[in-house]
Amino acid sequence: MEGAAIQTGVSASQSPASCLRPHASSASSLILDACTARFRPILLAFLTNFAGFLPTLLETSVQAQFLIPMTLPLSAGLLVGMAASLLLTPVCYALLEDFRFVVVRGAGSIPPANDP
Repeated sequence: MEGAAIQTGVSASQSPASCLRPHASSASSLILDACTARFRPILLAFLTNFAGFLPTLLETSVQAQFLIPMTLPLSAGLLVGMAASLLLTPVCYALLEDFRFVVVRGAGSIPPANDP
């Protein structure tokens, strides 16, 4: 499960760099292009893995009562990993781009705070 979440996060973070185009005007347009390109593969990976866990989650036999407490956290972990890949990775990438922009411009361009 962790491997699937890490792999989708890495591929989502590499997508903006691989989408560099001459007509792209800003990092936000690159991030939007990467999110659009990676949404379907990440969603399909989650749905296929969750579909594999679904029969165990819905089973009512005595033997399955042992497996359901293990399968439920795995399914929830897949959901959290998908949400992190689709939401947190682009947000963190945008924050890093903003931070890089501030560092490149230098601290001299930031106006000083008015101290009383």
